[in-house]
Amino acid sequence: MSRARVSPHAARQLLRERGIRPRKKLGQNFLVDSNVARKIVRALSPGERDVFLEVGAGIGALTRPLAESGARTFAVEIDARLIPLLESVVEGLENVRIIHGDILDVEIPELLSEARSARLQVVGNLPYNITTPVVLYIVKNKRYVERALVTVQWEYAERMLASPGSRLYGSMTVLVQFHCEIAQVMTVSPSCFYPEPDVGSMVLQLRPRQKPAVQVKHEPTFELLVRAAFSHRRKTLSNSIAEGLGRSRTDITQLLRSAGVEGRRRAEQLGLEELGRIADVLYDEGKPRELET
Repeated sequence: MSRARVSPHAARQLLRERGIRPRKKLGQNFLVDSNVARKIVRALSPGERDVFLEVGAGIGALTRPLAESGARTFAVEIDARLIPLLESVVEGLENVRIIHGDILDVEIPELLSEARSARLQVVGNLPYNITTPVVLYIVKNKRYVERALVTVQWEYAERMLASPGSRLYGSMTVLVQFHCEIAQVMTVSPSCFYPEPDVGSMVLQLRPRQKPAVQVKHEPTFELLVRAAFSHRRKTLSNSIAEGLGRSRTDITQLLRSAGVEGRRRAEQLGLEELGRIADVLYDEGKPRELET
């Protein structure tokens, strides 16, 4: 069995045979549908020159087919119980390395140095409780990431794809759309996972932009402004930003007026360009001062 192709279904049975029960605290819902696995790998179009970083390799449903394509594959798994299983799934394939650890601790430049490559692609089924940290990890490392194909819960995907005016449009929507082009690849039924989650999932493609979606004078100021603007969603823009930045409402009202934005609006009504204008005025003011450096 060690050298045979292990199907997702067989891996699920193997989990049971080894007495490994999915851990809720790790958000473990393993992909067990071979058709979905094939579609995801097909969307990636892996080749021998490609390098992949897999987040949460789990039972190897994607790990084996990725490695069989000839692509250099780094499969990260935090659950020590799954490491022997993964090693058996990919036994005989020298172009894959199983990494036991937290994906957020993985230094992408080190992997690229090992693979002798400038960039890599990220793939994975993201547990809900770490979806935001992993997406921000991708954004942080965007200079090294060609694209990411990640499976996330349906509502989270809708948040990432939301437009101004939607109740799901928030700070993460803005920050990810600012740094990445986002597209829906496919939907995935709960029945494709073991154990079955309560909701469906969606595979999203995140492709880091060479330049941000809108030009701003200082990206950290833009990110600070966005977080402040959405910090109190039920409040008006002027009140939310004032509280988020620790400034007076009078100061923020004047700042918004200079940016040509009405302070009685709410953050979810603003597009990236308007938020960018506010951030530029904030940066020009030099407040907060630590942003000047």
